[in-house]
Amino acid sequence: MTDITVRFLEFDLDEAKKNFTAEFIPGEVEMSYWMIGLTMILPYLEPYLVKHSLAGQKVVRDQEIKNDMMQFSGQESQHYTQHGKFNDLVREHYPELEALEKQAKADYDRFSKKGLKFNLAFAEGFESLTHPFVIYMWESGMIRDMTGPLGDMYRWHFMEEMEHRTVAYDAYYQLYDSYWYRLRVSLIAQIHLITFMTKCARVMLKKERHLFEARGGWRGRLQRVWKWTALAGKYLLPQLWKSYLPGYNPRNLVVPPEVEALAGEYSDRSVKLIKPKTVTA
Repeated sequence: MTDITVRFLEFDLDEAKKNFTAEFIPGEVEMSYWMIGLTMILPYLEPYLVKHSLAGQKVVRDQEIKNDMMQFSGQESQHYTQHGKFNDLVREHYPELEALEKQAKADYDRFSKKGLKFNLAFAEGFESLTHPFVIYMWESGMIRDMTGPLGDMYRWHFMEEMEHRTVAYDAYYQLYDSYWYRLRVSLIAQIHLITFMTKCARVMLKKERHLFEARGGWRGRLQRVWKWTALAGKYLLPQLWKSYLPGYNPRNLVVPPEVEALAGEYSDRSVKLIKPKTVTA
C-alpha cells in the first residue's frame, strides 16, 4: 500500500439514529466504549494534525514528501468530518462527554503553541501508535465484529491509516532527524490519546451503572478486559515496542491482506477521489 488516495464517502446514519447503541462490538461493552472514546477525540486531534502538516509542507524540501503530506491532510480531513457526524449521535445519549471534548480541544490548542518540531513529532507519535493498533484490530478480529456505521467508518479509516503510515515519519525526519526527541514526544501523544479514550469509557460505564450486574458484574468485566489485554500483548505491544527502537521505520510494517483489499472497495464506494500526484525526475 503506497498510493495515498483521498476518498469522499457517505455513511448511512439513519438506522443508527433510530436504534442507537454505543455497544457497536456486540457483547464487548468496555471495548466498544473505549473505541467510542477514539471517535470522540478525532474532530479535535485530526484538525490539529492537518494544521501542522500544512505548516510542515512550507518547509519540507522533498516534493514527494510534500505531495504525501497533502494527501495525508486530505484523508485526515475526511476522517474527522465523517466521525464528527457520528459523534453528534453519541453526544445526544452521553452529553457528559462534552466536558472531556472541551478539554481535548484545549489540550491541542496548547500543544499547537510548542512549535513545529514538537507538533510533527507529536503527529509521528500518534501515527506510530495507530499502525500497530490497526494490526491488532485485524489480527484479534475486533474490526470484523464491529457493527453499524461506526464499524464501517473504522474499517475505511484504519485502511487509510495504513496507506499514509510513512508520512508523519518522513516529514519529521526530513526536518529534524532526532530520535530521542521523537521518542519523548511520541510517548506524550500516545499517553494523551489512551487517557482520553479511557476517561470516555469510564464516563459511559458510570452512567450505565444500573446495567453492571446484568453484564456479569466484576467477573464479566474482568473476563472481557483480560481478553483484550491478552490480545494486545500478542498483537499490539510487540509492534508498538518496535516503534520505540532507533531502527524503526513504518515502511517495514506488514499490512494485513484484508486491509489492502479494502482500498479498492472503498474507492469504488467513493463519491469523489483525489489520487496522489506523480513526481517526475
